[in-house]
Amino acid sequence: PLTGAFDVVARAVGRNMAAGVAELDSLLRGEATIDLSARRDTGGTQLRSLEIRAASLSVQASGKIASEGSDLAGEVAFADLGALGAGYGGALQGKARLTGSLTEGRATLEDVGNGLRIGQAQADRLLRGQSALSLVLALKDGAVQVETARLDNPQLQASATGVLQGEVQTLDLTARLQDLGLLLPEFPGALTITGRAVQEVGGTTLDLRAKGPGQIDASVTGKVAAGFGAADLDIKGTGQAALVNAFIAPRAIAGGLRFDLRLNGPMQVSALSGSVVLDGGRLSDPALGFALTGIAARAALAGARAEV
Repeated sequence: PLTGAFDVVARAVGRNMAAGVAELDSLLRGEATIDLSARRDTGGTQLRSLEIRAASLSVQASGKIASEGSDLAGEVAFADLGALGAGYGGALQGKARLTGSLTEGRATLEDVGNGLRIGQAQADRLLRGQSALSLVLALKDGAVQVETARLDNPQLQASATGVLQGEVQTLDLTARLQDLGLLLPEFPGALTITGRAVQEVGGTTLDLRAKGPGQIDASVTGKVAAGFGAADLDIKGTGQAALVNAFIAPRAIAGGLRFDLRLNGPMQVSALSGSVVLDGGRLSDPALGFALTGIAARAALAGARAEV
């Protein structure tokens, strides 16, 4: 009779495979292998070993899969992310474990990266040195709870701790960029973000605060709809107008900003209303050959239009 039982040892070898994704195609250039050893009986499936190797990537997993409870563990070693293509680099090592069932279980992840690069200048600056990532998830009645999450490297520290009550998950968030000057050279100093996110069926309620150089003191409060298609958010605070200079070069602007905005509707400029005030402003443009100083202006935003 058919019982679903098996005992298998298998190997698959591929050469120069392609999936239509540039990074994956680069990784699969040359030989890639999968080795599997597994046994299934009435007690469940015993994964004796699973090994995947491609270029500088190695993945290993083993454990037991059963309806009453599983225990799976795995490790990944990526000796050179340059195998993904130009712009990528560094090394990554990690381990993960899943215990329990899909209705009552626990998952942990620990990764360490060294000299990571993804080909984006600003992100690469933030990833210099050693980066450590840890994540603990709990599965309760099919819902995923973030118990703890942490990212730590010399430039950036971010963490989240969560509590799940029924269908409501509360996350307390903190993040600190040691030097905003890495992204905006005119504004050295630490940028901090703190707050809370409460996620439920209808969406996520935010209460966030940012403080840092350039007179940054801003808050974001309100609710984002499930799927992030719409929101009702109040965005208030102060900052230096020069914070935008990196995006409008070679033009430059200076002066103090105050803003009191509301985003109510789809995540588009047309849903933004409120006011932005510039005090003691200065605007220069090399193409004009002169600068405007002593600017005092107020812009009223509504329906994707600004009245100054």
